[in-house]
Amino acid sequence: MDEIDLRYAFGPGFVQNRTTCRVISQFEELANFGSASSALMMWNGRTRRWHHYTLGWTAIRIACTEKQMFALSASGQVLRANARGVKEEQIEAQTAVGQFKDLRDLTVIGDRVYAAGRGGCVYRDDNADRWVDLQADETTDRDLAVNAISGTSGSHIIAVGDKGHIWAFDGQGFERVESPTTVDLSAVVVSPQGESAIAAGNDGVVLRLDDSGWHTAHQDPSKGTLTGLTLFKNRCYAASPSAIYALNDRDELELIDVAHAPGWTFGYLHSNDGIMWSFGKRHLFWTEDGQTWHNQTPDMTPFDPSETGPAVSRSRSCGCTGGGHMCGG
Repeated sequence: MDEIDLRYAFGPGFVQNRTTCRVISQFEELANFGSASSALMMWNGRTRRWHHYTLGWTAIRIACTEKQMFALSASGQVLRANARGVKEEQIEAQTAVGQFKDLRDLTVIGDRVYAAGRGGCVYRDDNADRWVDLQADETTDRDLAVNAISGTSGSHIIAVGDKGHIWAFDGQGFERVESPTTVDLSAVVVSPQGESAIAAGNDGVVLRLDDSGWHTAHQDPSKGTLTGLTLFKNRCYAASPSAIYALNDRDELELIDVAHAPGWTFGYLHSNDGIMWSFGKRHLFWTEDGQTWHNQTPDMTPFDPSETGPAVSRSRSCGCTGGGHMCGG
């Protein structure tokens, strides 16, 4: 029997600290055959090994607080892992508009975790295994999605979404704010002090929030869709599926030389504790300074289903082969 191509297809990730990074992965060929299974992979920088935890459903986002790890599916399934163990739960829509089919983002703001998606819905974990429906826009059509959220606390949150929509949350409710664009927005970051923010999306658009409101800082359709944003070492970095950029003082996107070989993939960024990671469909990189990048993509062991050898989810750089193993950070 022919070997199955078990190359990883990576999704978004989360930098927990300098030595612990987590990322979502699937075996692309198995997914093409209809498998919903995905894995939460963890890089342990101390041992320099990858570990994994296998899910029976497809995770689209992963996030960690100081004491818990969360993974989210588009349909609202949540994996919650903490010192008490691992459990799965379901986000239940509480309003008619909030009947979602497509969640898009999972974000840590302060000490809480927020999920957002289609129907203008935003949900907050209340630390009691229950998700509170904050509904960003109750008047919107159900197909309009919140694609990304960011903030400094539960009383200062910015959400961005389809058709250039932007919302601000003050702790009591969301309010639609004026946007300078009508293109879909995919990512947003709020500065640590909360006085400014940057959003990005289709057609290489970059928006900036200052005292005068939101304005278009940069737009270059040749950059494609910007799907990732992060603040790192006092600079804003943006990623498309094929490149990483840094926003300079003139609000221009400068190409970052991550790797010289053609075909490298990017797409999502996350930074924490002095480390920034790039998560591409095929490749994972990290950097301590934004200049020197280290390729940390796990190698794969080909799997022949006619054999009784290693489990499907095994990689050569990972000593963990059991589908029920949850590695600590």
